[in-house]
Formats: sequence, structure tokens, C-alpha cells
Amino acid sequence: MANPQVENGHTKIANDLFEKIISSGLNGTEICVILFLIRKTYGFQKKEDHISLSQFLAYIPVSRPTLCKALKILQLVKIIKLVKKGNSKIMANLYTL
Repeated sequence: MANPQVENGHTKIANDLFEKIISSGLNGTEICVILFLIRKTYGFQKKEDHISLSQFLAYIPVSRPTLCKALKILQLVKIIKLVKKGNSKIMANLYTL
């Protein structure tokens, strides 16, 4: 990240969503999950994306149980939505904000 400029790529995010994340009181892992989901969806002009646990774990340095707990909490508080449960061998879970 030698030169983090908008001209080198950016992810568009609504101010309302950004402000809600800031004031949410979520822990670091939960915020990392949200930011990763924003990157994988809005960062590629998509509303939802298939994301496996291994994809999350490749970018978020936590244990698998910690990640699973964060995903469950974010679904319970309706920040993220599991649109479709995937078959772990063929297709990853489909998530949206």
C-alpha cells in the first residue's frame, strides 16, 4: 500500500452504511468481515457474492471458530445476510449486506 490513491482503484460505499459501521459497537473481527464483504461485493459492482470460509480466512487473521461466530452475530443483527447456503465442495455461501 505504497500509494493508496482513488485513481489506483476504489470501492464506493454509501455514507449511511459507513456511518452505521463506525457507530455499530462491533468488535474488530466483525468489522473486518463487513469490510471484506463490502470489498467482494461493492468493490466489484455486485450486490452479493459467493464467499467461502477459506476466502474470509485468507484475508482476516482469525481462527475458523472466531470467524464463524462473527458471521453468525452479523446475521443475527441483520447486518449481513446469508442469501443461499452453499455446498462446501461445489459452491460457497452467497452473502449480501
